[in-house]
Amino acid sequence: MSVCDCLPSAAQIRDAVLRFLQFATLSHRWGSGEPLLRDVEGKSIHDMDDGDDLENPQRFCVLAFRRGFSWAWSDRCCIDKDISAELQEAIGSMFSWYHSSSLALVQLSDVPDTGSLADSAWFERGWTLQESLAPRAILFYAQDWSLYKNNESVNYRTDDASLKEIEKATGIAS
Repeated sequence: MSVCDCLPSAAQIRDAVLRFLQFATLSHRWGSGEPLLRDVEGKSIHDMDDGDDLENPQRFCVLAFRRGFSWAWSDRCCIDKDISAELQEAIGSMFSWYHSSSLALVQLSDVPDTGSLADSAWFERGWTLQESLAPRAILFYAQDWSLYKNNESVNYRTDDASLKEIEKATGIAS
């Protein structure tokens, strides 16, 4: 046995790197006090003061980590809305970010766990279509950040009951 036989193959290295670089995205309705890029840039979201209305980004990061992700992307914290050219570029690349993500976590701030997806204002936003179609997998979380209806599916896009609710909310047949 040579030394080279013990080394990982190029395919094994590529797979390990791709697993490490997978990320989750947050889809939600922006709150007025949530941190912007300039508020979080160069900082750990968990080391910031509680007064910065950090509940959404902090809970999102915890949920992403619990689902095995080392990286999480939230448009609210990753886009500088003060620079119009950057904002336009970000809007244009939004589909790509969601499409590249391994999982989109959708926080429905206006839906209790016993509520209905169809009642959420999330479905009335212009971004909803791309944020629901682009990612490989999507999970909904109720206003208290509990998994919507305690549905343990790993992807609501493949769950029949969830698809029926999404169809009802959007009017688009699944």
